[in-house]
Amino acid sequence: MQTQSIITFETVLKLVKQLSFTDQMRLVEWVMDQIKLKFLTEPPKHTRQARFGSGKGTIIMADDFDAPLEDFEEYMP
Repeated sequence: MQTQSIITFETVLKLVKQLSFTDQMRLVEWVMDQIKLKFLTEPPKHTRQARFGSGKGTIIMADDFDAPLEDFEEYMP
């Protein structure tokens, strides 16, 4: 069992500010590598594919959808 200690963002920020610029950059690279590693190794949480026709009836078109618009009357022959 792992023991988790709670550390505030402000405390982390103070510690990072004490590092040299080079060490700050190394820390940023390490964090980015950890983020990439997490997202590349974890399977996607939502793997179920949509079924064909599952959205049927969710979009309704108006009866006059193809009717000419009044705003464009001056451009029509």
